[in-house]
Order: sequence, then structure tokens, then C-alpha cells
Amino acid sequence: MSKLDTYKKDFDKLASLGNDLYLKLILEAKPSSLSEFKQQNPKAIEKIQNEVPHFSGRYQEWCSESYELIRRLLPSRLADSEEYYKGNGKPRKILRTRTTQLRMHLMVCR
Repeated sequence: MSKLDTYKKDFDKLASLGNDLYLKLILEAKPSSLSEFKQQNPKAIEKIQNEVPHFSGRYQEWCSESYELIRRLLPSRLADSEEYYKGNGKPRKILRTRTTQLRMHLMVCR
């Protein structure tokens, strides 16, 4: 297997897990949406409930693997990736779902 094929395989795996984590985050943040999602795609919900039991543990794994792939393929974008996770260091005037970093969610979920 060539390096390019390995990178493609890694990217596809991370993209799939990223989509699952996104849905799991929504379900953890708003459990009432579970019935709506089950009606739309019951197989996806079953998969997520079995393969991603807790967002925080799998997210840390996904984040580490994604970081390494970005470091190898797009080193100039590594700082952007870190900022998405850590934030820009400036205090938030108003906390909103869209402006809160993922690490804050992870700290609350522990």
C-alpha cells in the first residue's frame, strides 16, 4: 500500500468517526432529539450508540489521530487545528453553544 493510499484510508476513517462524533455530541447535548434522529435514520443511531458510547473518550482519540494527519499532510494548518480545540485564549463575553470550545464541553462531561 502506498503512502497516499494509507493517508486516504486514514482520512476516510477519521471523517467517518468525525461525523459519528458530531451526531453523538448533538445527542448528548440535546437528548430530546434522539427520537427525531431515530425516525430519520435508525441504523445510524444504533451504530453511534454502540460504537461511540461516550463522546469525550472517542473525541480525544479522534483529535490525536487527526492532529497527526494534519501535521504530516498540512503542517501550515496545524495552528488552526490547535485553535479550534483550545480557543484563541481570549475570554468570552457571552458563552454560546457556537462559541464554546470543545475542550470546555469535555471538561463539563467528566
